[in-house]
Amino acid sequence: MCQICRISYYCNLLHNFLVFYDRINDVEGRIQPERPNPCEGMTEEQKEDEAVRLVNAIDKLQRAGTITPCGVGPDGKPRPLEHVTQLHEALVNNLERGRRNDSNSDSD
Repeated sequence: MCQICRISYYCNLLHNFLVFYDRINDVEGRIQPERPNPCEGMTEEQKEDEAVRLVNAIDKLQRAGTITPCGVGPDGKPRPLEHVTQLHEALVNNLERGRRNDSNSDSD
């Protein structure tokens, strides 16, 4: 295979990957078929009701011990959280740390 053909081949592979990136199922290793938006055609009230139903279902699973909220520990492994609000705290801390890093790099 000539050099130009090889480059073209890899460019096509990269293009196809980027086109289908959002639809790649990492677990099954295949491209998922496009699915319609489940919220399409719903009113805002229906969306809110569905959100409340999902939150209640997750809360029930958590209380039963079926699922446990986790964060990422310093070693990169999942670490159980005391309370789900710790996820929000970690997000805020990461955003603040990112802003500080951005302002430090701007002053260089």
